[in-house]
Amino acid sequence: MTYFWTVEKYNKQDYFAWELNLNLIKNQTNNFFKNKIAYNQALLWNNSICTIIAWIWILSNYFDKVYTKEEIFKIVDIARTETPPFVDWKGWRLYKAVDLNRQTWNKQNPDNQIITYKVDTFSDLFYDLLKKGYHLQTWFSVDRQYRQDKKDDCSINWSVKGSWLWSIGHSVYIGIDNNKTYVIDSYKWAWCNKYSLDLPKKELQKFFFSSSYAFIPKNMMMTQLEKDISSVEQAIKLWITNNQQNLIDIKKWNYTQDVKTILFVMRSYDLLKG
Repeated sequence: MTYFWTVEKYNKQDYFAWELNLNLIKNQTNNFFKNKIAYNQALLWNNSICTIIAWIWILSNYFDKVYTKEEIFKIVDIARTETPPFVDWKGWRLYKAVDLNRQTWNKQNPDNQIITYKVDTFSDLFYDLLKKGYHLQTWFSVDRQYRQDKKDDCSINWSVKGSWLWSIGHSVYIGIDNNKTYVIDSYKWAWCNKYSLDLPKKELQKFFFSSSYAFIPKNMMMTQLEKDISSVEQAIKLWITNNQQNLIDIKKWNYTQDVKTILFVMRSYDLLKG
């Protein structure tokens, strides 16, 4: 069980969502729905490592890396030395686990660095990142009704009567597969370790934390120049510079002015050419 009394705290190292430019982030094609790398936290340690194991799931699937028990135990040992520390059978704060994730991963993987971003749960940006193939780690606190709803049909779709907040706090991560939003749970043996969220945002906000964390590999973030080059290459592939609708398309698409200029020049060249 995690700290059910935990209030959200933020670290000075956090990057906030408004600093993200979605247009410069590549789609994440490696994720749980493709690689299906999974862990059972109850068999690895006990019920208290959900904040640690959730991000291990995420990075395992991003980078196609399977953690050994020994590697996970080393991370838990480091967590014990933090302030506040990880405590067996009580758990750990989410923001601390995210910090440890970033620090240990980046130290061990200098060529595959990650940046963590704090995102408002169920915001437009939250869903935009999910649609790009990323997973977001968050936390909820629920009662027996939630667990029974999940067990019923691997979906959260019952209407909430008042608040579902109770004494069971748990960290999970969320992803989108085939346009459906899923929770991925580290209790692999549970009734449904992948279950869909089929309630309106207003209902979901009653038991999920208001903040989530996105893990973005640095090599998935483009500079504006790289994005412009990619846009031009894609436009050429689509013949946007010399089809009948090219003028409308160039103006309509979300291109930077530099890209639009290049495409107009290319269109003029195509017209002169014949």
